Amino acid sequence: MVLLHGLGATGGLNWAGAFDHLGQRFRVISVDHRGHGRGIRTRRFRLEACADDVAALITQLELRDPLLVGYSMGGPIATLTWRRHPDLVGGLVLCATSRNFSGSPAEKLTFAAFAAAGLSSLLLPQRLLFPEQIVRQLGSVFCALPVPLAGKRLKWAVDELAGHEAHAVLQAAAEIGRFNASEWISGIDVPSAVVAHTNDQVVPLRRQLRLAAAIPHAILREVPAGHAAVAGGPERDAFLDALMEACEEVHVACRKTSAPRNRGAGAGVAS
Repeated sequence: MVLLHGLGATGGLNWAGAFDHLGQRFRVISVDHRGHGRGIRTRRFRLEACADDVAALITQLELRDPLLVGYSMGGPIATLTWRRHPDLVGGLVLCATSRNFSGSPAEKLTFAAFAAAGLSSLLLPQRLLFPEQIVRQLGSVFCALPVPLAGKRLKWAVDELAGHEAHAVLQAAAEIGRFNASEWISGIDVPSAVVAHTNDQVVPLRRQLRLAAAIPHAILREVPAGHAAVAGGPERDAFLDALMEACEEVHVACRKTSAPRNRGAGAGVAS
């Protein structure tokens, strides 16, 4: 499986708590998207370019019918990878995400502000936009871990965030606001699952449920968790259990359908 992280995170920050859990069953690969962490440097962030990066990774590593697991912003990247490179994708597991993120006038205005900030930030020094104290505060958000580990893990989280390109992260937020898969999401023809977070204050539950309803035969797993459940605490355990169930069901469905589709060749998901 290939794990795709959310806005403002990195592969490590988003999925650190899931690696061991998922690694018991699958070969796990995660990436940093463009402008995030160690991701490709970019002047202009586009979700489609991130999807092409995922396709290039699948091809380079010769993965056969991998599961793409997208969290929040990673959901659009996962579905766009399927849309642009359908022969490379075995299945989709979409978490805390939606087929669109902007509808109301207030939401549209907010995402428009991100777009304007992303363009203007190209003219400003990176240190001015992401001063160290802000990076440390962000790092503490991603570091919901036992106190004895807090200092070491906070340094690690700060190091992960230090590679962010401020303009790219702002542009990514604007891209999410423009994203709308409503016209083509029903065409997804690979096994899929949606893990919906019932207490999500970032992506409303109604949008997550509409995503699940729009994808033919999608498996739905609801988990009593907020948007940041993957960061730690009791909600993370519930999320990881739901995620594992969804991934296993999609994987079983992939094994049943991969032979007739005859897509790709190479290493693939562990059995």
